Amino acid sequence: MKRKATAGIVVVIFILIVTVASGPYTGFFLGGNPYQSQIDSLSGELSTTQASLTEKSTALETCESEVESKDSELLETSASLSSAQNSLATCNTNFETSQSELSTVKQNLDVKTTEASQLQEQKTTLETENSLLVSQQEILEQGYNNLANNSAKDICCVRRVFDATLTHYYIENDKVICTSDGNKTVFSC
Repeated sequence: MKRKATAGIVVVIFILIVTVASGPYTGFFLGGNPYQSQIDSLSGELSTTQASLTEKSTALETCESEVESKDSELLETSASLSSAQNSLATCNTNFETSQSELSTVKQNLDVKTTEASQLQEQKTTLETENSLLVSQQEILEQGYNNLANNSAKDICCVRRVFDATLTHYYIENDKVICTSDGNKTVFSC
């Protein structure tokens, strides 16, 4: 019995040594691991989570690249917008200046049109007056010529009494000149 007890103790010590030497798996091999299915499930979930994490990390890197690209585009667009706003402000200023100049030109044109209309009226008035003066001048010239001819005839007829060679006359510097020159105006008494 002692041998049996010693042999039993030796077997138990052997099992303990094998168990301690082989680590925790020995107990699983001997008795099976009751958590193995949970470990396998968690291991699968861990693999899935790691794959998802890798995928999300790649997507995040892509998004970060796109954000950086969009930031660059935004800066360029902002600079272009600022430049366009400056150009628009300059154009608006030029437009307002041009409108002001156009208004001034229109006012000047209105003044010039009014002046031209007044000058046209003055021209018409002056032309009418000129026409009347020309008519009066013609009447006066005709009267002057008639007076001169009648006076010359009378004057030269009186002078002919003293000089019988006088047959013609002409008027020079508002004076009647009696002459015997046949190229001048003839008179008869």
